[in-house]
Amino acid sequence: MSRKMVFVVGAGASKEINLPVDNELKNVISEMLNIKYDDWGRNQVTGDHAVCQTLHHYTKNPDGTRGGVNPLLHEAWYINLSLI
Repeated sequence: MSRKMVFVVGAGASKEINLPVDNELKNVISEMLNIKYDDWGRNQVTGDHAVCQTLHHYTKNPDGTRGGVNPLLHEAWYINLSLI
């Protein structure tokens, strides 16, 4: 496979313990990855804050300054759109 792929696999008992499955799970993941900011780019207005913080942490420069998170945000948006 030339592209990286993530598989989300359930154990079958997910619905019985009130975990999202099928389209409900796709919607939850889609909403989490729909990371958008306000017009000034300072405040996150949609998407999961923990996911966004993780992306920023992952792209942090060695000196601790913020790195280039945009390529990862673009991938998150691509996944979000493919789940809609």
